[in-house]
Amino acid sequence: GGGESSKVQPCVGKHWRINFSRVEKKGDINWTWQPQIVWDPERKRFGGFVNMHLPDAWGYVVFGDEEGSAKNTRNDNGKLQEEEALSSSSSSKRHNNSHNIHRDPTWPKRLAAMNIYYAQQYYYNSKNDGNKYYASNVEQLIPFLEKSIVTPFDIKILSNEEEEESHFVATISDTLDTTVVTITDDRLVTVESKQPPLSEK
Repeated sequence: GGGESSKVQPCVGKHWRINFSRVEKKGDINWTWQPQIVWDPERKRFGGFVNMHLPDAWGYVVFGDEEGSAKNTRNDNGKLQEEEALSSSSSSKRHNNSHNIHRDPTWPKRLAAMNIYYAQQYYYNSKNDGNKYYASNVEQLIPFLEKSIVTPFDIKILSNEEEEESHFVATISDTLDTTVVTITDDRLVTVESKQPPLSEK
């Protein structure tokens, strides 16, 4: 294992993707705390799957402080500001206040990345010519994508159709922020913040 510095520690305002599953009666009953809903390119819609190993369908755990706030903001007196208090409000009030709902700012790009992933898997497995390979551009995947999810983004796909074992890497970005999401054929999702180049003096 790595040293202490390599461990990811929870801290106020941060979130983790996580899932919990309970299996009973030798698998006849199988439930999770978060619905396992993902893109189905064959049906061209989102659907539920009995599979807790779908990280894009996992829920979010948001870490708060002792007061239940997900924001680590204190005023000059050291008192917690109440704008993001999660536990101080009643359950019904909490559900009615949209400012208490955690929003992952990278989610739209992550969703587009997973849309590409599922479309690529379907494209790869539907090849009937004996040659299995991934699409090299978004246009080839259009019949298997939810256009409203991918259209806002600049998507680049690199694939090696000509080689014996096909792989792909897709990059999702836009001009609104510096976040770039990458997904590979083995389902690895990477989120990076690409800083714009410094201007020359």
